[in-house]
Amino acid sequence: MSTKGDSKGSDSTPWYADGLRFGCTASGRCCSNHGEHAYVYLMEAEVTALADALGMEEAEFRKTHTRQEEGWTLLEPRGTSCVFLGGTGQCGVYEARPVQCRTWPFWRENLASPEAFQALVGSICKGAGSGTLYSAEQVLHIADSTEAWYEGDLDEFPASAQVGTTPEHFPPR
Repeated sequence: MSTKGDSKGSDSTPWYADGLRFGCTASGRCCSNHGEHAYVYLMEAEVTALADALGMEEAEFRKTHTRQEEGWTLLEPRGTSCVFLGGTGQCGVYEARPVQCRTWPFWRENLASPEAFQALVGSICKGAGSGTLYSAEQVLHIADSTEAWYEGDLDEFPASAQVGTTPEHFPPR
């Protein structure tokens, strides 16, 4: 998963310096394939958590729901959507959902520019631009934590770096 990108303007202030609004609409559109954004990457702890949530042995979960590609464990989709996406747009493994799902839309590639955010988030989700106002510091905390997680720099993903976390739980940058 590439979470790298330049989210700063020419004066090194992020284009979203005044924050970004986002509120999940539970449409499930973020859980469907969108061109190159067709994969859910899983770290070992996520495989374990998902298997536990489903009451499966880890080996059976891997066999049934994942595949290996270029050194990554990927969640195998069902058609063009996540296998755990319910018919009403609800996540069937919400409490155990992967970090990638917990941190969308505040990924580096989505934050590269206002145009990228519109193309990669606004065109998919009506929750972009509405809902909770996340400060630039909160957005960066989520993006930085996501990047560190997928680079293997974190043993545990911080609860404060999940979209939907109340602002008072975000540590200062």
